[in-house]
Amino acid sequence: MKQPKINAESLRHHFGYSWWSYLLFAAALVMFWSFAYSATEYVPPAEKSIYVNFAGAYVSDELIEDLTAEAYEAFPEMELIEFYGLYLDVSDSENGYAANQKLTVMIAAGEGDVFLIDRSVFQSFAQIGAFQPLDELLEEGGLLEGWYTQEEIEEGTLEVEDLGLHCYGLPAERFYSYYEYGVDPRDYYLVRASYTRNPEYADKMLLFLTQHGMAAERPDWLDETSQREQEAQQEASQIAPIG
Repeated sequence: MKQPKINAESLRHHFGYSWWSYLLFAAALVMFWSFAYSATEYVPPAEKSIYVNFAGAYVSDELIEDLTAEAYEAFPEMELIEFYGLYLDVSDSENGYAANQKLTVMIAAGEGDVFLIDRSVFQSFAQIGAFQPLDELLEEGGLLEGWYTQEEIEEGTLEVEDLGLHCYGLPAERFYSYYEYGVDPRDYYLVRASYTRNPEYADKMLLFLTQHGMAAERPDWLDETSQREQEAQQEASQIAPIG
């Protein structure tokens, strides 16, 4: 049988007409290895993982990095600790709706163990049972005993259908250390997801975030800013409506 003649000329013609088949083969090979890697990649079990989501306004990368490093030091037995931010532009009706949809999908999918969530959406998600009551943690002998005032506890207390009257969120207003990262904590509530598969460390993460946030003293300039905001609100309320 006559053997095909293979030389530079024949190879040039072959690749000139069949290059697309090699490209397709290469793409298929890359996809195969990607799927194979994903299927065999080690995923830490739920009891060794904890996810914290900042759902609200701006949160700096520096804060995320520092919290991650300190959390691994505090919980060396955890294999995966992840902090991430979900920007909710609630001031914009269109973007705010899209952001709320994204957060709704995340909670419906059971993603995230602990949230620092914007106060504007805290109540709505608490009403659908997304957050765990924190009463036992705040009572005598609980992990969070003595860290929050009665006024703060009442601020996060809601009546939720089928669950009753409980504290579902803790205001992060006294997380003064966040100001050092350019983050204003006054619009956040600290909550624990009711669906978490790692409840023990989700509770411990609440304490960790509380201790980290309250490690700094109240900045002097905050009183001046609060006073100016109150004066501006009073002036606005005294302006007579037109018409």
